[in-house]
Amino acid sequence: MKKYAVGVVGATGMVGQRFVSLLEKHPWFQLTVVAASARSAGKPYGEVVQSRWAMPTPLPEEAKSLVILDAQADMEKIAAAVDFIFCAVDMVNCRKYVSNKQSYSFIRRTSDRLCREQGLSVVKPGQDRGQSYAEWDAQRRGRSWKAKLKIAIDAAIPQAKDFDDFLRLMERQGYEIKRGKFVSFRAPGQERFTRCKTLGEAYTEEAITERIQGRAIAARKPKVRKGISLRIDIENSIKAQQSAGYTRWAKIHNLQQAAKTMNFLTEHGIDAYSDLESRVAEISAASEEAAAALKTAERRLGEMAVLIKNVTTYKQTRPVAVEYRRAADKSRFRQEHESALILYEAAGRALREGGVKKLPDLAALKAEYARLSEEKERLYARYSEVKKELKEYGIIKQNVDGILRVTPRQQERKQEL
Repeated sequence: MKKYAVGVVGATGMVGQRFVSLLEKHPWFQLTVVAASARSAGKPYGEVVQSRWAMPTPLPEEAKSLVILDAQADMEKIAAAVDFIFCAVDMVNCRKYVSNKQSYSFIRRTSDRLCREQGLSVVKPGQDRGQSYAEWDAQRRGRSWKAKLKIAIDAAIPQAKDFDDFLRLMERQGYEIKRGKFVSFRAPGQERFTRCKTLGEAYTEEAITERIQGRAIAARKPKVRKGISLRIDIENSIKAQQSAGYTRWAKIHNLQQAAKTMNFLTEHGIDAYSDLESRVAEISAASEEAAAALKTAERRLGEMAVLIKNVTTYKQTRPVAVEYRRAADKSRFRQEHESALILYEAAGRALREGGVKKLPDLAALKAEYARLSEEKERLYARYSEVKKELKEYGIIKQNVDGILRVTPRQQERKQEL
């Protein structure tokens, strides 16, 4: 079987190392090119990553001798040498991906949205907090402190008259109790206290009180997805080819979305495909206009913030500069007030470079800044509204294209005719 020549861009980073390890002895791909930053270019791959190889498997022998190419300067050379590229960096600035909580949340939301749109299952976070492997293993073996505490709480609640009586019953079971912002328990032999709120929604102080009084804990109502979502391309869906049940569900889903799409078009008075296209074009233009206005306002706010800072600094340090001019011993005076003089000179230089000849009124500047801030909030609300509308119309248009089977190629042919 033919093997395709592949390369890895960003091969020295964690993601790149993962690509290299997965490509070892692959039945379809042969690693022939590795690329990274100019700092690593020209060196053997094994020499660069040997000391920081982070994968659980050893560094592949076939990759050690590969000479690293410059991901930016040698781009044409890389493209000519391979059939496919596995890229572990940003394609625009060739920087490695750095993860954080914000990017993780964005990736998770995007993944969940795509799974819902394609009819795949979405892993929903449980109401309880996550467990470490050690805690999960202890619970599986029946040795988890949290599992034992849950059992003790469940046993004490039916016997308790109120929350204080519940705590006394827990003490009789041998638990040490710590009262504070959150109630915590510690069993004999346990190293640290366990906050009862970490056991789940049914084990908070308020929930335990409700359970003692005989009231059931209201379960969270699942969010009902509203609006219109994309149709599923059943013919090109791998999952649909593998599962007859999924195919049946996808057909029903597509019928529902088609009905919602038609209702939307009727409600908005769109009778022809050309009307839909022109409406999408209008909203796209409005979105671009709102984005441009928002950027202009943000840029002006940034300039005004710098101007206000320089004017404030100049006025505050000006008396020191006046005294400096009058001082008999200027050298000694400057040594004593050096920081204030440096700030005064820097602020004055910045104002001159900004074309400010007459010192503006600081109160008027601050009032203008406040007005621009309000304008920015209004523009941002408008931009968010138009962006949401554009997304909605984009889904509508894709669904209509799917129903009518209008592809970009077919559209080109229609225009040619």
